[in-house]
Amino acid sequence: MPFQWHARTVVTMRTLRSARPRRAVAVVLLDRPAERVLLHQAAGRWTPPLTSATARAACPQAALLAARRWWGLPRARLAAVAASAHTAPAHGGPAHLALVIAPAGFPLPPRGPAPGPWRWWPVAALRSEAAVRPHELAVFLDGYLQGWLPDGTHTLSW
Repeated sequence: MPFQWHARTVVTMRTLRSARPRRAVAVVLLDRPAERVLLHQAAGRWTPPLTSATARAACPQAALLAARRWWGLPRARLAAVAASAHTAPAHGGPAHLALVIAPAGFPLPPRGPAPGPWRWWPVAALRSEAAVRPHELAVFLDGYLQGWLPDGTHTLSW
């Protein structure tokens, strides 16, 4: 049933739900045995694909659901580490980064959901690639793979 503020504005529960703020979430698909990630080129930079979530608590779940939908990964799981932007991205970039671990032995996708070039990047090669966003992605992934990055959410510059 609609709630009427005045004669010209009608607000329903549907419009209230759609008015919730959305957060952009970068989904990093990691092939752990090969130590490589799937990135796409957008605006001259290699970056993970984006999905959206309605709240900070929903960001990891949104990333996992997106990975399952985009790549058909039935047993994908989230890493115990994640990242958030140091400041709110003014350019509309992601505010959260979720690390999705591809299931071992599952055929990995050659590309992702967005148009444009896609590439599996070895984590070691990301260190020397200047055109990667977020800038600290290689260090973040190194820390996770080598075990020195503690569990939890870390801050990155986008």
